[in-house]
Amino acid sequence: RLEATVKAFAEEGVYVFLDIHQDALATTNGGEGLPWWMTAKMQEIAALVPDCPSCTPFDSYIASPQHPLELAVPDWLQETLEMFGADIQPVRTLDAENPWLAYSVGGNAGHPRYMNVGNVNMRANNNDVAWNHGTLPLTRQVQNVAWRFYRSHQFPTEKAAFFDHYVSFVRYLCIV
Repeated sequence: RLEATVKAFAEEGVYVFLDIHQDALATTNGGEGLPWWMTAKMQEIAALVPDCPSCTPFDSYIASPQHPLELAVPDWLQETLEMFGADIQPVRTLDAENPWLAYSVGGNAGHPRYMNVGNVNMRANNNDVAWNHGTLPLTRQVQNVAWRFYRSHQFPTEKAAFFDHYVSFVRYLCIV
């Protein structure tokens, strides 16, 4: 029925995007859903984002020692929101020595597919209290991944780099 549903939408000119994430988009930024290799590829080609003159190789798509998990909300906006009662919590770290090494891409300290559960600092930011305060959804990593992921089908290089692989992955999941 999935194929029939997608086809029916396509016949009406509606592009269907199957999004299987559960929270925070990917294991490499504290959540579930997108495979770790997809966000790792985004990080690898961070400077090559089409139609984005402000994108740089320093943009964060994963949490790692080189790309610490951080809020994307500028201080001035956070202060303004707090004046209106919003309680935006900072990213928490329990292991201050090297908080984003364990299970990071290229960190050689555990497989990145387990970063969301294996890295104690990720767990400190992915719980009910943190979700109630919007910690993970407001991180630079989640914001960058979401923006890039949801527009990737429009650009041939992005489509080939990770979108098509993701679609194959979802199709595989639908048949197992």
